[in-house]
Amino acid sequence: MPVLVRPFVFALDLRPSLIPNLEVARVLWTPLADLRRPETFRPTTLMVRGEPRTYPAYHLGSDIVWGLTERILTPLLGLLP
Repeated sequence: MPVLVRPFVFALDLRPSLIPNLEVARVLWTPLADLRRPETFRPTTLMVRGEPRTYPAYHLGSDIVWGLTERILTPLLGLLP
């Protein structure tokens, strides 16, 4: 079944208070400059259903952003000056 995702991008002066729910496990704030560093974007290997699989990902300290979030961020970053 196809999934339609419509991301919205905002520039804010202050970080809003966000409360995770059933669809959002947690919130990760990071500067755009960190996402744009060449060393941040590299493959990661994860265990999926007991098998190692390699995916493109953003490595932000001990956090790894991959999957649908990576597929949204990568084209967005390509559009920014």
